[in-house]
Amino acid sequence: CPSEWTPDRYPRLVLMHARPLAYGKAFSFNKIRSMMFTKVRVGIQLDADQWLNQGCDVMFERTRKESTEDYPHPILPVHYLARNPDHPDGDYPYVTMGSQRIGDTPAEWYGPDGEWVHDKDPPGYPKRKRWQHAHPTWTHWALPWMAKWTSYVLAPSRTEVPQWLRYQKQMQDEDLFNFAIWADDLNKSWCKFDIPGTDYFGRYQAQQHFSGPLWADPVWYPQGIVFMYFTAHAAKDPAASFAWLKRLWEGDGSLKPIEYRGRWFEDP
Repeated sequence: CPSEWTPDRYPRLVLMHARPLAYGKAFSFNKIRSMMFTKVRVGIQLDADQWLNQGCDVMFERTRKESTEDYPHPILPVHYLARNPDHPDGDYPYVTMGSQRIGDTPAEWYGPDGEWVHDKDPPGYPKRKRWQHAHPTWTHWALPWMAKWTSYVLAPSRTEVPQWLRYQKQMQDEDLFNFAIWADDLNKSWCKFDIPGTDYFGRYQAQQHFSGPLWADPVWYPQGIVFMYFTAHAAKDPAASFAWLKRLWEGDGSLKPIEYRGRWFEDP
């Protein structure tokens, strides 16, 4: 690990080590593996290009109340892209779902060997929910569900993989999360607490009333999605991130963290 990660500097940091993934599996599945083998009671999974703003701790308590024995599943924030095949927003993850689409209905596809295949997509396709971003929150109640679905990808020969899942091309963790959410018809997602880019924090600091919806789509969020300015994602420039953090550290904590339809709110 980096030499700067010392116990004196980060007394609450717990560094975990794990064996490498099987050859050919997407590196992003290490995120789900870490969620399982750390065995925390409640957690929030962030990416390496993500930093925190004040107020994020509220997500721990909200997760504890929503990921429960009665709802033993992780909860993900909505994606800024709808990724709907019938009203494109510039991104098509559906090209990973099987082979070449040749018909007007989702079931009309050719299989990998040219055969005609029906029902090869996740149950509920076209999807029942907007695409969700792989920055999950979870409690220990969700661990069996995550273990089951991850085993289908990492150990398919030792598990009873659904037939439709066998047809998918190489997946990332985000693909699997969304396919599994559709297949099990899960019904919870968070407002977007992982803001897509640091520049949006200029809006947050200004607290101005902006016109127009944020990342709307005509089916799931026609009025746009809700931004909660708790974390910044895609923060790949360390100098720019540090500059933003210094500006935020200088604040007095009075800024409202929630933006929806150009208005600002205090309580999530």
